[in-house]
Amino acid sequence: SLSSGGSSGLEDGDEEGPISKRPRFSEPAVWLDGPPYWKLRHPLLTNRAAAVRDAVLAFLGCKPRQSLLVQMASAAQGNHVAPASLLTACRRWRLSLQELEGIAMPPWGFEYKFRDWESFRIFLYPMLQEFMDGDLVSYWSTTHGAWVDAMVATRHVTASGTVLSYDLDVKQGALPGRIRRRHQRGQHPPNPAVDSSPNLLGEVCGISFMGPDGLGGHSARWAALLDGTIVARLMTDSYPTITPGQDSAFAEG
Repeated sequence: SLSSGGSSGLEDGDEEGPISKRPRFSEPAVWLDGPPYWKLRHPLLTNRAAAVRDAVLAFLGCKPRQSLLVQMASAAQGNHVAPASLLTACRRWRLSLQELEGIAMPPWGFEYKFRDWESFRIFLYPMLQEFMDGDLVSYWSTTHGAWVDAMVATRHVTASGTVLSYDLDVKQGALPGRIRRRHQRGQHPPNPAVDSSPNLLGEVCGISFMGPDGLGGHSARWAALLDGTIVARLMTDSYPTITPGQDSAFAEG
């Protein structure tokens, strides 16, 4: 997976380069106030939920050791768990929906959480939202914990044309996943783009993106949570690998 080894100059707390004046904070917008992604701080599966995980999955009709990807394929054919069964499970084992969600999540070693599906897609595929020199943007500043108005000065691209980073007037080497098009005063915020068929969980292989720590990534596994956020494991390998302690029945399929 993408580790934090080495100094990329992009870690949290790094100053936004040489700034000759105070940063211009973007106009508040409730729809996109938070960061585009952040490090997971708490496990999805609590100890209390882990103790009853097998019993809950059996109650919901999940076969022992069955790959969750196989379960997904079954769900795609219309074999969904009834909402009433989920509520019954919550009452029987005194679980919250979030704890039940943790039980259903595959143990893939998720490390990062993304604000929404579109933020995650743009992070993996920067070409979906490329900027040119002179474009007005907003940059997520880890130093200030807010979106800061900025302008694109230079793009850094690979030989194939993939954007690695941008030099802004407030930050050099800004990662594409921390930049968005600036919302102009008087304009209505655009509706977040929605994929025509977003998966609740899945994997992608053989791609190229810059990880949060500045290392190049080539594959990822993700899952969508009830609140619309996306949890993901970002990896440097071209194909997702199983990490120690993972349930192989969930990882394979």
